[in-house]
Amino acid sequence: MKKQTITFILATVFSATVSMATITASPAELADPTIDTVRPRIDFFASASTPYGMVALHPDTHQGSQLWNSGYRWGDERILMFSHSHMVQTPGVSIMPVVGPCMGNLGIATNSSRFSHDQEIIRPGYHKVKLLDSGITAEMTATCRAGPMIFRPISYINQTIGSPS
Repeated sequence: MKKQTITFILATVFSATVSMATITASPAELADPTIDTVRPRIDFFASASTPYGMVALHPDTHQGSQLWNSGYRWGDERILMFSHSHMVQTPGVSIMPVVGPCMGNLGIATNSSRFSHDQEIIRPGYHKVKLLDSGITAEMTATCRAGPMIFRPISYINQTIGSPS
C-alpha cells in the first residue's frame, strides 16, 4: 500500500511538472473573447473590459429588441455603433464615428459600416477594428474604472505615421 501511494504521488508530481513546463502563455493569452458571439446576449461580449471592471467597450453589429441575439455577432458584416456601458446590464453611451454628414435621424443602420475580421484584433481588454466604409480605425481598451475609445480617420494615420508605400 505504501509503495502504491509513493508511486501515485511521484506520477502526479511528474505529470504536473510536465504540464506546467509546456504552458508558456499567460492566462489572458489563452482566453478567447469571441466565444459565444454567434447568438449572444448583449452584455456577454465585452472585448475591451477587465475582470470586475466598471465599464465595457465593444462594437455592436446587431440591435434587437431583446437581450439575446444582440450586441456583437461574429457572422454580421456591419458595425452599427460602439457601446461604452457600465457592467451588469446598466446602459451606457453608444456612438458611431462618421466621415461626412451625420445621418442618424435616418436610423442606426444608415451610419453603419462594413468591417472585416481580417482587419480586426480582439484580445482580452482590447479591441481594434477598421471601418471599411469610412476608413476610420477604432480602438478600445479598459482599465478597472475607465475605458477610452479612439477613432482615427485614415488621413490622420497617413499624416502621423506616413502612408504605406
